[in-house]
Amino acid sequence: AMRGVLSCLLWTSTAGEAMQVIGAGFGRTGTNSLRLALNQLGYKTYHMEEAIPNGHLPAWAKLYRPEGGTDPAAAEAVLNIIADAGYNASVDFPISSLYKEQLQRNPEALVILSLRSDAATWADSFVDTIGRPEFSEAGAKFPMSVLLPGINHTNRWMFERAGFADALKITKEEAAKVYEE
Repeated sequence: AMRGVLSCLLWTSTAGEAMQVIGAGFGRTGTNSLRLALNQLGYKTYHMEEAIPNGHLPAWAKLYRPEGGTDPAAAEAVLNIIADAGYNASVDFPISSLYKEQLQRNPEALVILSLRSDAATWADSFVDTIGRPEFSEAGAKFPMSVLLPGINHTNRWMFERAGFADALKITKEEAAKVYEE
């Protein structure tokens, strides 16, 4: 029982800004529109659009474990980076993949689950954009590995965390199944 209490205390003692709004929806569910709306309401919203230009991908890449799962210390570190940067709202991949950890750290936060009209519509959008296998493969090779360091392992971690068997072989059928689960 004491270990659970210590774990809870570790997760809820955060540096920086507290997350007030947590977006739990997958990317391609209107997360950019939600980001813009939250920003207009005065929030500073973390989205993949923030991760890339702020150089956060190498920190996200550390969450990836070839054997599966998530490195808890790396998750804590990346959430601290985001809190220290003053973000108080979050949406989109990769941060939506840590919605449970964010809620443990910020139990008073509001949680928004953004959805598409149906799984097939989401799967089409996902596989045609961020879930394209060639995009994930390109992240491991030059020049993407230099231009966006960490993108390969970040994508592999967030897609595997979402429930995909292999981030390099995503089909529309599998995407629809993952979305429904």
